[in-house]
Amino acid sequence: IYTIRAIHGQFPLKKVIDTLRAKKPFTDVINFFKFKGHGEVKIDVKSPQDNLDIPVNQQSYKSHFSVKAPFFSKEKNFFVSVALSSIKEVPGEMTFLPTDLKKIEPGQTLQLTALDEDKKASYALSALVPNQTTQQCEKLKQEIQQFFSDLDRSRKVNNPFDDEFFFDDEFGDEEEGGLPDLGLGDFKGFCLKDRAFSVVFGPVSDVRFSAPNFLSLIPEPQVKGNQILLTPPSSAPQGIHPFATLLVLSEIEDVQKGKYKLEIKHRKWEVMAKGWVDRISLPDMTSLIAPNKKKTWEVIFLGSPDPTDKDVWNRDLSKVTHATRNSYRND
Repeated sequence: IYTIRAIHGQFPLKKVIDTLRAKKPFTDVINFFKFKGHGEVKIDVKSPQDNLDIPVNQQSYKSHFSVKAPFFSKEKNFFVSVALSSIKEVPGEMTFLPTDLKKIEPGQTLQLTALDEDKKASYALSALVPNQTTQQCEKLKQEIQQFFSDLDRSRKVNNPFDDEFFFDDEFGDEEEGGLPDLGLGDFKGFCLKDRAFSVVFGPVSDVRFSAPNFLSLIPEPQVKGNQILLTPPSSAPQGIHPFATLLVLSEIEDVQKGKYKLEIKHRKWEVMAKGWVDRISLPDMTSLIAPNKKKTWEVIFLGSPDPTDKDVWNRDLSKVTHATRNSYRND
């Protein structure tokens, strides 16, 4: 038995169209979306389900909490925060339900929608992301603009009400591409040029997460012979200690689905080292990935408020609150 949820939201269609027509960044439309509530049903996956009705008004989002962005270069980066409410479905485990998403300007404080008033059950996942774009991102933006332009022309009567959207919070896994098909072509995250970002995650009852500071962004890893050279974060928030370095090698498979080209990552090898290291020796990879295959090296430096014990290290990732990552691709 699985629980399937549908989140109910709303956005002003005209504002979205006008913003994209004005050639503003796609991230500028994030704050137009308003999360209103959700509904859920339980299904038995032992039998096929091809007709499922999910009510969207079972639970309304009426509470709020504040998130304050740090000061950063607006020309180089942008800041987004996702509101998450914890739901205890299985004893000993915690499920997180997204209830809002906001782009926040440097030093600005915004209200994010929450499921209830209990701040101990409200979490924020905040990210600092480079705002450079690629040709692929420009192509995506053009497709989005064309989509809304076509939609606008098809509206024969002006609707005085906001248009509503519905989406399922089951976004799929990495093996299936990780994102639903929105009809907008290849959507690779926020179209990052250098695939770098830094994140902070924790309960908003703690000021470290309601007013987060980040591990510094890092450059791409470099493969040199049988070693990969890494650059640990140059700065960390006060009280955040090096926890681990995670290095992952994945093979990239291009898959054509209709007129869209998708990428599927197949994880081939990974290693986790205690603390932050600046290089890792590599085994012979020829048996894992052929030299002519597309591949990506991803490095993630993890930080924790708990100092890593010098003698005992059990890789307890529940202690991790900060992370910064980047990757290198051979294409």
